[in-house]
Amino acid sequence: MPIREEEEENKRERLTFGSIVVNVIYSILLFTTALIAAVGLATYQWVETDKAKMAEGQLFAPLGAPGFQSVSCGLGTYCINAAGQVSECSLPWPQYGNGTPSDIPIFLWSVASGFIATGIVFVLFAWLFSLVACFGCYSHTRQNCCAKIVDVGGLFMFIGLLCFGASFSDLGVTNKDCRVPISGSASCTANDGWYIKLPSTQIEGVNASCRICPENVGAFQMSSLCSFGWGGILVVVACVMCFVASAVGHCVTPRKLKEKLAEKFGRGGGRRA
Repeated sequence: MPIREEEEENKRERLTFGSIVVNVIYSILLFTTALIAAVGLATYQWVETDKAKMAEGQLFAPLGAPGFQSVSCGLGTYCINAAGQVSECSLPWPQYGNGTPSDIPIFLWSVASGFIATGIVFVLFAWLFSLVACFGCYSHTRQNCCAKIVDVGGLFMFIGLLCFGASFSDLGVTNKDCRVPISGSASCTANDGWYIKLPSTQIEGVNASCRICPENVGAFQMSSLCSFGWGGILVVVACVMCFVASAVGHCVTPRKLKEKLAEKFGRGGGRRA
């Protein structure tokens, strides 16, 4: 029995003090990354415009939004700064329709939300393992696997950002939003002007959307009259942090591995014969 216990003790992988410190840094990075990405995903500040910018592009607020000042659209929430009861900016942030993915006005935003949320789940999974790694549950194989999962999480966030960029063409006003009736193959012009389409069902009814930018926007081409908000910027930061955290995670190695590397490459400065 003592021999078996000794064998199990020898098989157990233990961290050096330096690896424990690196693991703590790794764990903090993972938690911070997941938190930043979650806040970015939840906020409404992804695409924004205001009354002054709209005036430059001959864009006008709908008649049902008196005192309109600004609007922001996120992947799942929005904010309308206007007068009276049509203003929607307070917590909890208003969601599109009933808050289901099918109610999001732009399909690619639903896809982007799914990819980013999945990336956050991957990061949280690796974070949970980093918490127990210092308490006798460390495994170098599982550690490397979790670090690679963080890379996958960063990749999913990146794909989500690409989906969001590809949706820019859906943010522009169309002929249907023209302030004056047009017929046949005629197109609405700046002399006519456009009514933006807001995401509020209270204002727009069943036609609620988020067409708040000029007509010249395209995939990955944002107009200067619309701003890329800090919600998207947070997810970009989280995406980069995933790859940084993964690199740190690969540096968490057990004592025996360090000893083997020292013997193999080490003490004399070259490979042993």
